[in-house]
Formats: sequence, structure tokens, C-alpha cells
Amino acid sequence: MHGINFSHSVTPKVAVPDNTKLHITSSFDGESTGQIDLRLIETLRVLEGRREVWLAEMTATGCRVVAKRFFSGGKQSKESQREIDGLNELKQRGVPGPRLLFAAVDKSGGLWVVAEFIEDAAELGDVFFRNENPSSLRAAIRCFAQALLLHWRNGVCQTDAHYKNFLWDGLTLYTIDVGSIRFTSREVSAYARTKTLVRMCHKFTDEMWSIFLSSYNEAARTDKEKQFASFLRTDRFSCKMEQGRKLDVQRFWHKCQRNCTEFERIDHGGVMLLRNRKKDRAFSDALIDDPESFMNQGERLKSGNTCTVQRIEWGENRYVVKRYNRKSLFYRIRHLLSVSRVVQSWANANVLSRLGIRTAEVFIACEFRKFGLLDKGYIVMECVEGETMSSVMRLPSLPVDDRKRYITEAVDLFENLYQNRIVHGDMKAKNLLVQGGKLCLIDTDGMKLFLSKSRFCKLFEKDRRRFLKNWEDVPMLKVDFENLLSERSVV
Repeated sequence: MHGINFSHSVTPKVAVPDNTKLHITSSFDGESTGQIDLRLIETLRVLEGRREVWLAEMTATGCRVVAKRFFSGGKQSKESQREIDGLNELKQRGVPGPRLLFAAVDKSGGLWVVAEFIEDAAELGDVFFRNENPSSLRAAIRCFAQALLLHWRNGVCQTDAHYKNFLWDGLTLYTIDVGSIRFTSREVSAYARTKTLVRMCHKFTDEMWSIFLSSYNEAARTDKEKQFASFLRTDRFSCKMEQGRKLDVQRFWHKCQRNCTEFERIDHGGVMLLRNRKKDRAFSDALIDDPESFMNQGERLKSGNTCTVQRIEWGENRYVVKRYNRKSLFYRIRHLLSVSRVVQSWANANVLSRLGIRTAEVFIACEFRKFGLLDKGYIVMECVEGETMSSVMRLPSLPVDDRKRYITEAVDLFENLYQNRIVHGDMKAKNLLVQGGKLCLIDTDGMKLFLSKSRFCKLFEKDRRRFLKNWEDVPMLKVDFENLLSERSVV
């Protein structure tokens, strides 16, 4: 029993109750004055130790708002004022954004900036990559191209451009989170425009990029804008997009190992914990308190020297708990400065999910250290129920259309890994499960990222050959896989 309380982060911050009383210091809507009560509903974003963004409700009116709280500190006043100035500047420059309501202070000295909540709007990333309506997707991309041109013409430059900074309600694209915007007195430079597009569009499919280019061309007015449109079709810009894709993977691999909006990291008393903020905290607290209790329940899936795998039930859900067993003292000293297998598994799974590759979702990762050396580690992940691709593809009753679809999905997976320079390391067919008619890649702790081109090509070819070896007893399947891989240039 470890008895460690992880209910609060090691980084100190003032707790905020569900209902918060604020004293309004500046009113921008002509209505808000005096004191006001906010009911905090949901955390939208977190920048550890600096600010939090909440979906809240004004208890007197029931009106929902977005409340941004700046923690006490040297930059508190400056950052809150930048938020106010930025929202006002967007309005003056004709760029749609949330309406600023008021600024306030709480009894702990925290500064709040409160703006309207835009109803029925979605983050641009969800619109682009989780949209099953083709006409809606095209409309959103057209609106995005027009919005960027509006930004650039009016000297609005996103220095940290990402999809969470935009909301779309089906008609209008709103710019939010103005803290990362730099306002200039002239048009945004071609360099800054390129940087924004590389950061935001490197995940576009060919079809999405084609729609964007067409929309940009239609909206471009000046010779300078048309010249930039021509540049977007060059090999030079394509290389920049490829570089942007690699950098995004690297940034996210590191980001998911620290405190941010999506994830929480806690280091305390020889224990390191990583968890998804939106998942059940009681589960991670119980795991930290007595991890071995989880290894003594449910069903043992694997017992090995390196790791032990257990399938358990928690509440109404089934999970897989993987324990990384204690290594020899020599091994632990030799790998003292290396990224542990636990952290690799956590980061690899989150990177795959970000790239749209189906894999077992990880919820918790934790390490226990003694005298600075890694003792044991645990990963809690989704229990993926399904048959192996190997067994499904050999079913005599498998419809031809399903067989073709699985072949295409497998090659899509290889193409995605190839484009992002990722090597799985063990492409046996049993590491591809069929769940709900979709392929799911598992056993990713040995996955390798950020390899040099020559080493990547060597190891990726090994993965490809290993995958094709699965089908040597079914020559027709092997030929189909080889042909499609060759057709996609995944060789």
C-alpha cells in the first residue's frame, strides 16, 4: 500500500469551487456590474500554474459563458489584459470572435476574463476530421480559407496556430484564444502565412488540400495573394508540409508526457503518474494506492519476464493492465537516463491516436522508483475485443467486399506509418485485431519514431516483409497486399 494522495497536482494552484463569486472590475457589455455568481461546469483548457478556461453558467440568468481564470503571479495582470485587448482588437479589425462581457476578480486574487459561449459551434479539428458530411466538410474548408485571408489582410497573425483556436457553427468561423495572436499594422508576411498553413494543414488529405487551394484561389484578390497561391502548389511547399508533419508528431510525443489540457502528469515521492484528464480519476487513485491488487483479479493474459498482462473489470468496463516487471540492477543503472518502456507505451499509443490509427486507448501510466531507479511500471489501457486479422482473413465465409476492405485498411495503415516515419517493430498479423469491422493495431510499446531516413527505411522494410510473411500460406492474399503496397509506393 503506497497511501499517496494524488487528488491535487504537485504544481500548486488555488482550488476553484463549483460555484464562484466574482467582483466585476470592468464591464464591456454595458450590463454586468457589481458581483456575480458563476457555476463552473467543465474545464475546457489548462495551462498548468498559469490559467484555466471553464465552460460556466451565470446563476442569475442561466446564460452560459466561457470564463478564463489567470492564476496569481507575475504575469497574471499582463496576460489577462492581453486577452481583453486581443478580443477588442479582433472586433475592431472585423474578425469574428466571442463577445467580451466583463473582467472580474475572485476572493483569492485570481483574475477572470469572461466572454460569450458560442452555442452550437465545434472545434475546427472535429469539423475537419470527424465530419461524416462531405458537403459540410467542404463548406468548413472554404470558410477556413476565407478566414485566413481575412486574418492576413488585417494583420492578425496566429503565432501558435492550431484547430482549438477556431470554432465553426456551420456558417461563421470564430477566432478564440487570442493570447497567441500578434497584431500588426500591415499584412501578415508570406513567411508567417506559410508557417500557419504548415502547422494547420499538414494533416489534410489530398482531397481536403485540393478544396482548400481552390477556395483560396477564389478568395484571393491581390497579385501578392495570387502569387502566394501559386507557391502553395510547389514542391518546395510540399517539403515544408512534410517537415511540419514530422514536427507535429515530435511535439505531441513530448506534450503528452507533461501537464496540458488533455493530460496530467504528477511526480511525487518516487511515483510518476500520467493520466487522461477526462477519464475516471478514482481508477488511477486506486491503482496508485495498491497496483498489485489489480494483478490479482480478472484473467491473466500473459506472464513473462519483461511484462505481465491482466484483463480486469472496473465498473462497467473492461481494461487491460500491463505491468513492466523489475529488471536487474545493472539494467536499471544502464538505462537510468533512457525513456522508460512505460512512458514509451503511453506516448506511442497517444501519437497513433492523434494520427488517426486505431489502437488500444491508454488511460493511465505510472512508474514506481526506489533510490532513483525504476522498480516497476504499469499501463492501463482499453480492452480491445476482437479476432486477429490473420484468422478473419482466412474465414471461408468472409465476403469478398470485406476482404478487399481489410486489405485496403491494412495498406492505409502502412501508408500512414510510412508517411510519419514510424516503425512498429513486430507486424505479425496477430497484432492487428478486427473490432467492429475496423482494424486495430496493438502491442505498440516497441514502436520506434524519429529515426534517420536510412535506418527508418531499413526497419520499415523489415516490418513490411514480416507482415507479408503472415500470408505465405495464402498466396492470393499475399499478392493482393504486395500489389496495393507497391501501387501506394509503400515499399
